[in-house]
Amino acid sequence: MNQPWYEPPKAPPPGAAGTGDNPYARGDDPWGGPSWQPEAPPPLPSPRPSRHRAVLLAGAAALALVLLGAGLYAGLGGGSGKEGGRADRTAGPTVAARPPGGPKAPSPASGGSAPGLGADINIGRAAGEARAWAFANDLDVPDNTQLHDLWFAGDTVVQAAYTEVTALRTADGTKAWGLKLPAPVCDTPVGTTPDGKVVVAYTNGGGTGGGPGRRCNHLMMIDLKTGKPGWTKKLTSDAPSDTLLTIHLAISGDTLMVGRFMSADAYRVSDGAPLFVSRKENPGACYPDDVAGGVRLLQVDHCGITGKTPQDQIKELDPRTGKVKWRFRLPTGRKLWKVLSVDPVVIVSQDRTDIGKWTAVVLDAAGRQRMVVDPGNRGLDPCDEGDSGEGVQNCRGALVGGGMLYASTEGRLAAFSLATGKFAWGRKVEAYRPLLPLKAEGGTLVAYVGATSQQAGRTLRLGPGPDKVTVLLRHTSSARAPEQEMLAGNVAYAAGRVFVTDSLMDGDDRQPVIRMLSFAD
Repeated sequence: MNQPWYEPPKAPPPGAAGTGDNPYARGDDPWGGPSWQPEAPPPLPSPRPSRHRAVLLAGAAALALVLLGAGLYAGLGGGSGKEGGRADRTAGPTVAARPPGGPKAPSPASGGSAPGLGADINIGRAAGEARAWAFANDLDVPDNTQLHDLWFAGDTVVQAAYTEVTALRTADGTKAWGLKLPAPVCDTPVGTTPDGKVVVAYTNGGGTGGGPGRRCNHLMMIDLKTGKPGWTKKLTSDAPSDTLLTIHLAISGDTLMVGRFMSADAYRVSDGAPLFVSRKENPGACYPDDVAGGVRLLQVDHCGITGKTPQDQIKELDPRTGKVKWRFRLPTGRKLWKVLSVDPVVIVSQDRTDIGKWTAVVLDAAGRQRMVVDPGNRGLDPCDEGDSGEGVQNCRGALVGGGMLYASTEGRLAAFSLATGKFAWGRKVEAYRPLLPLKAEGGTLVAYVGATSQQAGRTLRLGPGPDKVTVLLRHTSSARAPEQEMLAGNVAYAAGRVFVTDSLMDGDDRQPVIRMLSFAD
């Protein structure tokens, strides 16, 4: 019986060209599966699992035992696994946190080494495997520190974590600059201004959790090309309900939108000047809830929240004046979950009583519904973020590009046409293995396959038809352990290079913790 989420396997005829050493193009299943054999064990020891990872891995192990007892695990293929400067996810810093009071570890040297590892990350790299660099943590951080969105500026990749925004050189992972902040970062936008500026939010110093006194109420503009700070601003509240515990940031052109509880403020990124305020809108008593940026500035509203029939709506704002260009309201019984794209506008709509039932709604330039993509019974859950981001634009398992919607879940990925709303093609790898869309180009998709306890990760080019699976990068097996530890929390692809970080980072470890890995030929 054919699975509903991938095309039936079509084994090439004997002696067909193009199979070579591609594990996806040989055997009975050209899309991967048990025929993809594990690589040689890596020479580097695996770092101690962090608290949140230990829970996940323990759960996976328990599930494996249950399946094994039922005689099912071998058939599923084994393996385990778990969004940005998303730029198509084309467009995280430190060696494990040092022991309390210990000396600060230096930044990693070029050539793939990272301080405290005791060896170059590429020692043991097999022929044909991509070369890697590793950047290890050099910050004192508490447990469960979030690693935020990835941005690219010139020849650097930039990420905020705890009290620092850090830029690494994409070629070798050396630290280009690090900007210390007065307090922990609490939100970042997925994108930047066209000239490489960004605004981050940080707390009032009340800690990283949601305890008493903690507020996400400070903004700082940063020039990512130089690492220099610009203006700063403290947000104030004029309503008891606006606690500023959580805010969301979005950038469109030179406009920063700050989504807060029941209101949203806009500022000019270049100089911090206030532009407009978006508040309650009638009829329907609609309140701002979240914001999305890019070539369009979008605002998500909750309407009728005190009544029996709440509704969600999305609207486009003029980024200079705040004037509403159009509104689209979802039917009663549906809620707006994610914004997958702003050009075209593609949103994820969920059933309020069963959030597993989702559809993607495609809007035209005037905000009218153009098409609905229904994933059917394919078991896709692309926006199950775990701890990698809560903003409306954070959805690591979905990507819009080239007239297609790509949606994935562990082990499988499906492509849908935005023009027809219909399923076009699908691919699978081993069950429970992360498979994430990174970049759509030329009718194909660049995708990331996460590492497992036995196999290193891969970067693939996928497309329709059995001959459209190409391994772009075979990640070095010597980096398999730290790559698996990252659980594909944040992944990006730029200029032929893949960048991988975790979504959370623990501190006070007495051995190196790699914060970011990158692979390229």
